[in-house]
Amino acid sequence: SPIMPASTGKKEPSLKKSSSSSQSNIRVVARIRPLAKYEIENGSKQIVSPLPSFGASAPATGPTTEPEVLEVKPPDSEKRWFELYAVFGGNSTQRDVYIKSGAQNAVCEDIFRGFNCTILAYGQTGAGKTFSMGTAAGSLEVQETDGIIPRATADLFKMIQGKCDGNAQVELSYLEIYNEEIRDLMVDNNDNSALRIRENLNGEVYVS
Repeated sequence: SPIMPASTGKKEPSLKKSSSSSQSNIRVVARIRPLAKYEIENGSKQIVSPLPSFGASAPATGPTTEPEVLEVKPPDSEKRWFELYAVFGGNSTQRDVYIKSGAQNAVCEDIFRGFNCTILAYGQTGAGKTFSMGTAAGSLEVQETDGIIPRATADLFKMIQGKCDGNAQVELSYLEIYNEEIRDLMVDNNDNSALRIRENLNGEVYVS
């Protein structure tokens, strides 16, 4: 399993160094959202944090190659530690997340080596998924607050321009699954009632 409790006792965890995580075909990272103003006013406390001794404060130059640790401190309960490929604190930047999570490496290298790549943000409502993915880019140039999607798009076309001979084809679909309904966000009308997830005889999944 890519997420493993490093310890469940009261002592600080002792972790073994793993081999380069870029060799794995699945990378699991965590990003901690800062408390919102209303949460602070309500007296909420943050119970998750990157473990300082394994912190992710180094400059973002590529995917992390050593495990990082997420510490969970529930009230009236024992601390727990989870080892992941990267842990981003509340002050992490969009650039940090894009590079150190391995997303940039997937777009700029793995795709052009013939691999299918998926970047998935998972979390409860309000956790910051939309912000991290950065779907609301307002400029053709990458801005500081742009997330993974606009950064990946910019890098993808830069790589195509540098690597391809002009005979490249890029296809795009933009779908939303909400309340178990699929919506095609590329169409002008709101009639998405017939959209279904299907699978062909080769096991390939598609929407029609």
